Formats: sequence, structure tokens, C-alpha cells
Amino acid sequence: MAAKKKPKSVEDIINDMQSVRDKPFKDRITKFEEFHKPEAQHGLRFQQHAEYAIWGKPSDRKNYPGAYEHAYQKLDSLVKEDDAKLEKEEDILSILELYVDKFLEKAMGNKFKEALEHAKEESLSDDDIRDMKNTFIANYLRDERGNPIIYLNKDEAKKHKGKTKMEMIEHLRGMGEEIVKSYHSYLTKKATEGLIKHYDIPDLAKHVKPKFEDAGFKPDDHYLTKSHARLEAEYSALLKGAGETLQKFGYKKITKEKKDNKK
Repeated sequence: MAAKKKPKSVEDIINDMQSVRDKPFKDRITKFEEFHKPEAQHGLRFQQHAEYAIWGKPSDRKNYPGAYEHAYQKLDSLVKEDDAKLEKEEDILSILELYVDKFLEKAMGNKFKEALEHAKEESLSDDDIRDMKNTFIANYLRDERGNPIIYLNKDEAKKHKGKTKMEMIEHLRGMGEEIVKSYHSYLTKKATEGLIKHYDIPDLAKHVKPKFEDAGFKPDDHYLTKSHARLEAEYSALLKGAGETLQKFGYKKITKEKKDNKK
């Protein structure tokens, strides 16, 4: 009996996708399509990986708790009653820092531990170490405008001073949702970056035109006039079956009658 095939890890998928980065367009677009097609479930695996980092594994919370659980336990050790308030900025900063630490342990692995050890060897202050952690987390977390999301500074702690335990729990949950979304985007970009290049537009436009037509979509502008990044985003939406997203991009749905008339 053949051994059961082990599922690919996130790193396996990223390495597999990036293995064709310097190959001809045909090889790269094949990998791009493979990544985004729902049946491959790569996107789901990345989403699950990001969720485990924050919320932990439901089947193994003892050995794999998430960053949120660590932060919650820290909060619970400092404030017992739901309506009790957080009065010390140092306490708030310690909660946020533990949250960030536990996320970075999952995202960076041993590299994070090595960086902390090196920081201690260099006698960095606590504030400098937090700045270092902010730099690390900015690699993974960006807002919708692409700006880094910063959690560890005294101004951020001040914002939460006087909040009740319940309010802080709500903030920690919101942080978790924000991190999962941004980290998932980071992993997707890391896997697909460089698979479609700016000089691929002629080949890409020729390749995707019949794909969109077969799916019944017509673009607002000709494919050749789009940037490679825009056309890449639109094609990934098509591969994932995200019709609503395509309509937001300006695509119009072609009726079957109109498609038949074009033939």
C-alpha cells in the first residue's frame, strides 16, 4: 500500500511557485494559474496558516496556542473583572508586546529568537527592541494603503489607557483579524511575486483574452492597455471565480446571445 502523500506546507508551496520565477512565460503563467485555482486550495492553506498563528489550532490548543490566546491570558492576569479598567500604560504595552512576540515566533521562526539574542548582546534598550519588533512586523502587516501597521509604542499604549477589560478583549480580537488578513496577503505575494513581469503584457493579454471571453466577461479597457499588476489581479479574480470582484474592476458580463454573435 502506497504511503499517504504528505500535504504541502506553506513554505513548500512558496518554494514551488518561485522555482519557475526565471523561466519562460509559459512556465510562469502555468504556476500562477495553479496557485489561484480553487481546487489547488493553496489560498485556503495560506489562510489557515495565518489563522493558526493568531487563533491557534482548535485540535491542539495545548501545543499550538495562538498569539491572541497568549495576549488574552496576559490581560487576564492583570485585570480580573470584566468592567475593571487598565490604568497602567506599561501593562498595556506588555499585552501588546506579547501578542506581537507570539506572532513573530510563528512568522519568523528561529530568526526571531536569534534577533532577540543578538539585541541583548548589543545591550539594546527595551524601546529599541520594540522598534526592532515594529520593523519586523511591518514586513508582514500593512494597511489598505500599504503603510506599515505599528503596535508597539507608548502612543499606542496611551490610546488604550482607561479601557475596560471587555474593551481591550475586543481590541485584541480586532488586531487578530487585521493580522490574519494582512499576513495572508503577505504569503500570497511571496508565493506569486515575479511570476508575471511588466514585460509580459503582450503574452499575458493574448493568454487571458479567451479565458475571460469563455467565462463571459468583457473588460472596461483593452487588456494591452492595463498594467501587468492590474491584469494580474483581474486574472487571479477570474481563476478564483470572483465574478463580483471583476465587476468592481469594470468588467461587464456578456450574455450567451452576445457571445454567440461574436463567433
